[in-house]
Amino acid sequence: MKVCSEEDVLIASQYSTLLDLSKTCGVNGKHIHCQFPYSEFSCDHKMLKKELAKKGANSLFFKEVGLINLKEETAQ
Repeated sequence: MKVCSEEDVLIASQYSTLLDLSKTCGVNGKHIHCQFPYSEFSCDHKMLKKELAKKGANSLFFKEVGLINLKEETAQ
């Protein structure tokens, strides 16, 4: 298992931060650590996961559910 370096990780402290990140190419090749509750994300997760995957984000991490691999989103 590859260990991520600090350069590979972005922090989304709030849901609005994740929304902002989804609009940029800065997520390309990054793992996004979400510090807000998964319940805030789960309401429209399909569209947002698809957008992040399209921009090249590798994964999301939530304390409650663990790692969500976004590479699988582009394969669907």
